[in-house]
Amino acid sequence: MECNYENFKLKKLNNNKNLEEFLPKNYIYFHFNRFKFNERGWDIKELYLILDSLKTLKKKIVISNDINDEKTNILFKKKFSFFENNESFIIDEDIFYLPNIKGEDFYNTIKFSDLVIAFHGSITSIAAINDVPVLDIYHMIINNKKEFYRYKNSFHEFKFKKKNYEFTVPNLQISKTIKKIIYLISNGKKLSNKIIK
Repeated sequence: MECNYENFKLKKLNNNKNLEEFLPKNYIYFHFNRFKFNERGWDIKELYLILDSLKTLKKKIVISNDINDEKTNILFKKKFSFFENNESFIIDEDIFYLPNIKGEDFYNTIKFSDLVIAFHGSITSIAAINDVPVLDIYHMIINNKKEFYRYKNSFHEFKFKKKNYEFTVPNLQISKTIKKIIYLISNGKKLSNKIIK
């Protein structure tokens, strides 16, 4: 069933002034989902490769991860600037981390980004509804033909039909996935004119 998203009326949410001051003016928002990374045989090393590639686009990067992923929180807070308990801690001028972000802050961070890159789900949906350009990473591990058709059907059912919404099916080789991501941001018909200025 196709939905007309132009009819959605979204409630205005309060802006957190401290978070607003912490966030860069223009940024790419990337959400790290450790479980999906691990299912692909990836982990923090592969995330760092993705972030390094995104930095070549001359944009600031804001990252988040799943709530209560303490292992990741400890690593990221040593390496990146972060915002926690309404306080800013500046470590890195290019990458800004939001540990355990939720609620209005989470929603607004997505809404005010220049591009959202995340695995298919609530984050890509929030961005699409707010007309933020999206690069949806469609996570699937296919072991047989039946699984292929199940994924294909669900993908077509839940993919947004918007002009600034792009998707990619990641390759298990991180280098090939990174090439796809950078190509779609820099040269893709739906994203390049909106992101790289």
